Amino acid sequence: MVEADAFLAFWVAVGAILAAFGGLFLTALLSQNARNAPRPPERPEEGAVFLFADDHVLDATPQARQILSASPNEGSDWERLTRLLTHQLPEMADARDRAIAGGRTTLLSVDGSTRVVLVASDDVLRVTITHVETAEATLEVDRLSLAAAQRELEALRTIADGVPWLVWRETTAGRNGTVQITWANGAYLDLATDMTRQKDTWPPPCLFDTKNAREGFGDPRRMALQHTGLVASDWFTVFAKPLSDGVLYTAISAAREVEADAALGAFRQTLTQAFASLDTGLAIFDQSRALTLFNPALTEILSLPVEFVTAKPTLYSFLDRLREDRRMPEPRNYKDWREKLTELEGGASGHGYAATWTLADGQVLEVVGRPHGNGAFALIFKDITSEIGLTRQFRAELDLNQAVLDSLEEALVIFDSNGVLTISNAAYATMWDVDPGTSLHDITLPEAMQRWNARTAATPAWQQLRSFAYATSERSGWKDTLRMNDGRALDIRVAPLAGGATLVAFRIGTAGGRQPVDVAHLDKRVAGSSG
Repeated sequence: MVEADAFLAFWVAVGAILAAFGGLFLTALLSQNARNAPRPPERPEEGAVFLFADDHVLDATPQARQILSASPNEGSDWERLTRLLTHQLPEMADARDRAIAGGRTTLLSVDGSTRVVLVASDDVLRVTITHVETAEATLEVDRLSLAAAQRELEALRTIADGVPWLVWRETTAGRNGTVQITWANGAYLDLATDMTRQKDTWPPPCLFDTKNAREGFGDPRRMALQHTGLVASDWFTVFAKPLSDGVLYTAISAAREVEADAALGAFRQTLTQAFASLDTGLAIFDQSRALTLFNPALTEILSLPVEFVTAKPTLYSFLDRLREDRRMPEPRNYKDWREKLTELEGGASGHGYAATWTLADGQVLEVVGRPHGNGAFALIFKDITSEIGLTRQFRAELDLNQAVLDSLEEALVIFDSNGVLTISNAAYATMWDVDPGTSLHDITLPEAMQRWNARTAATPAWQQLRSFAYATSERSGWKDTLRMNDGRALDIRVAPLAGGATLVAFRIGTAGGRQPVDVAHLDKRVAGSSG
């Protein structure tokens, strides 16, 4: 915004200097002509005189030709003269029509220093420009100052015509109050020529509808060229600066901004469509903490009315509504909780917000809050009630299976296809004085066999077990009886399980006729638990 103000200030200064030097130059020319030109005694009030036929000069006094030479050489003779005088004589635009209709009309400049008389006779229009002060006093103008002013004026004209922006000045001209352009730079005239296909016409057409936009036209406004197809290149950012006799406008191309806005709108629409298909509730708050984007899942998960979220509530209003509807757990200290959340969304904390909300109706929500660098804040709500239920059910089944295994007298241990111990029962922990459930690392088959081998007599059964556990072909279970170091008999049974797992069962002796556990049934239960 500072750059825009500086930009406007620059062009206001340029416009003011152009107007000042233009007025000074015209005044000086008129004054010098009035002083130096020979004035017949019978007509001392006569100054510069033009004779026009239509838009062309038939004849002119030397003073008049010198005045006309000060105008840019663009358009017809009448347009050049009108362009030069309109700044001080706003009614000059329709003065010729009034003179033709009434035979004669007289104009006085805004500062009262110049009088223009237009007399129509037959098909000839006589225009006389007289400096009011010439009848009373001679205005002395330093010729060196006048030359310097002319050089400065030419330099400013070159600068104004060289910039790529559109710069023009408008004023209300004529009795009907129409908006008329009194000055424009080269970029504006070139664009006007391209649009109208008419070159060197004055005044040029109004490219923008500024007539209806003058009221309260203070801030930069995006406007499109009139009578165009409204493509991106037709849009400009227009700046306005009120002057004493009109408004100075500057227009900068806004094509890139328009294209970026269109791309952003399409991207936002794509995101909205993508978010609409999610089953996760999404709420995005902008820099002012107003809800700017949400998806249908948000209203479904939190049971919020659509009218509430479409009204763009603030983050605090949103949280207060959740608390009132009991869609969030009641914190111990709601005020402190909100202050912590304020620090989070304000960027004071680099960590996001993550919590699991268990509601009074049994619904469980996973809530994640993320602040973003541009000041936005996002809240994500995921209903994990079913997931929590399945997890709890799975945990209950695992606990039940473990309880069943622990109730067996046979010591059981199961290794997966990679030889890592996955399941054991209480009898195994008692027999081998080790509880795998308390180990901080995975116990592998070789590590377990080291303990077994240390407590039994030498036997080829361990090597046979190793080959069985890592075999990739079809396997068949087997049994054997080993001897422990204390002389007791140890029955071992090895059976294949689903997924390449291996079951190893131990029993001290076989007295009492106890039957071993049903391996096929255990295989199905273990497979079901792992699934």
